[in-house]
Amino acid sequence: MLTTSAVSFLLFVASVLAQPEPPTKMSRQQAIDLALAADSGNIQFRESREQLQRERARRRQNRADLLPHLSAGVRQSSQTTNLEALGLRPQGLFRPPSLVGPFSTFDARVRMTQTLFSTSAIRNIRSSDRAIARQEEEGRHTQQRIASQVSRLYLSALRLKSQLEAAQARLGLAQKLLALVQRQRANGLGTAIEETRANLEVARARQNLQNTRFESETALQQLAHFLSLDLDRELDLTDRMDDVSPLEWTYPMAIQRAIEGRKDLRALEAAVLEAGSRLGAVRATRLPELQGFAEYGTIGSAASNTIPTWAVGAQLEIPIFRGGRTGAQAAELRSQLRSRRLATDELRRKIELDTRVGLARLHLTAGQLGVGEEARQLAENEVARAERRYRAGVSTNLEVIEAQTHLTQAIDALVAARYQHQLARISFGETLGILLTELP
Repeated sequence: MLTTSAVSFLLFVASVLAQPEPPTKMSRQQAIDLALAADSGNIQFRESREQLQRERARRRQNRADLLPHLSAGVRQSSQTTNLEALGLRPQGLFRPPSLVGPFSTFDARVRMTQTLFSTSAIRNIRSSDRAIARQEEEGRHTQQRIASQVSRLYLSALRLKSQLEAAQARLGLAQKLLALVQRQRANGLGTAIEETRANLEVARARQNLQNTRFESETALQQLAHFLSLDLDRELDLTDRMDDVSPLEWTYPMAIQRAIEGRKDLRALEAAVLEAGSRLGAVRATRLPELQGFAEYGTIGSAASNTIPTWAVGAQLEIPIFRGGRTGAQAAELRSQLRSRRLATDELRRKIELDTRVGLARLHLTAGQLGVGEEARQLAENEVARAERRYRAGVSTNLEVIEAQTHLTQAIDALVAARYQHQLARISFGETLGILLTELP
């Protein structure tokens, strides 16, 4: 039998275990850090790291062409041979047998080869270095892009959180109006149709709240999925859309920062250098290659009856004709080089355009913020005046409902203005190549 204290303790433990985990508080910067975690971050980021590892492995493969190659082998054979087929034919008194054997041969040997000079191999290594540099810049660009995507998803969830708060406030206003109408009727100043209107507004506000709550939860799930988090994990976003620092950017400052900071531009420039190095490596296949070799071993009729032998030498290989392969490869790489140069020039022009448009959009959305704040204040004053007039009995609740609708629209417009301004800041940071999309 369990004592009363033991039962109470077990019930307490069960109640603690049954309590849901508190929501995980998360700022935008924390979300970005999670997405860029090396082992558990976003799939796109981890894939870019794997691509870099592949480029480094290719460099090691190309470097192997200039390093010594060492091999060893052991051979034991028993054979017969036709001496006449080897050119030992009877001449005069020399009458060798046509068939010799069977005889045994044992051969154990170590062989080393070393490329002493190969322009093509050297340039292949250089092109691999360029490829690694390109992939590193592409990896940094992937970080910038993922940071921007996280910021957009976070901002979208933050906007819906603000809309959810606005929907709850709308429901509160509708319920407040319903209570006011019911008091007016009790005092003989209200009508049944006014109470019906007020109930209808409460029903609409509840429906809007349910829809907004669903959209908000969906946005949080999408953010958690992008961050590779458990979808059962509840998130509590701590940033606010109205936390905006003033802008101090001019066009010359922005375009210079964009040219210096855009990692996709750096990646294209590195790709141009890589294509040039690969073209040089292909052209170098027309040049001679010098190789050295050395081998040492022991040979005899059996493992117990052998004598050591060795050989040292060098060979020069001069390419003469490869069926036109070198020319075709060079033509392909020249075309690739021209394409990458065109892409680099086009990206530079696009960066300039995006910077101009992004800066103009920032100024536009900043102006809309001021208009939205003013409209909300006017709508709040309108609601207060309409409620006073209705309490005084000089108007119907239609005026209050209309004023509340104006306030709801003003709040929605302000939330949209804040969202558009923050979105413009994210896009502008992406244009400038700022990794964490934080503008000073």
